Amino acid sequence: MSAPDSPELMQRIRALERECAELRAENRRLRDMPDVPPETVVAAHPDIAAPVHQRSAEPEKIALFRNLFRGREDVYAVRWTGKTGKSGYSPAAVADWSQRDEQGRPARTLLALTDEAIRDHLTGKQTVGVYPLLLDEMCHFLAADFDKDGWE
Repeated sequence: MSAPDSPELMQRIRALERECAELRAENRRLRDMPDVPPETVVAAHPDIAAPVHQRSAEPEKIALFRNLFRGREDVYAVRWTGKTGKSGYSPAAVADWSQRDEQGRPARTLLALTDEAIRDHLTGKQTVGVYPLLLDEMCHFLAADFDKDGWE
């Protein structure tokens, strides 16, 4: 245990005081935001410069989405619905009909997650999904679906 006036303890106290002052300043800034009623603030995130709200620029909304739903960047999923009504997700890809894979299917090139794909998702043009488990087995978020009967 550190002595009450140890250099390490004093350094930690100064760091906490700085953090407290920064948070108070952030709270003041958020309360004083012009033309943005509190109910329109969608989300604030420490890695995003300012809170994102309904009048935020498109790049800010896309950056917030990318930050909150951070997953693989090299591939993403698209939702599909078949003729029978069955639906699911598959990796977004471009088929190369001139090449075949080992099973004789057209070869495909997986598509990277782009701002355009996220824009299409946020505007309702295409439902996309991210792959949250990274190649190094790290994951930045977890989603749970509690809308069906018996979810308990």
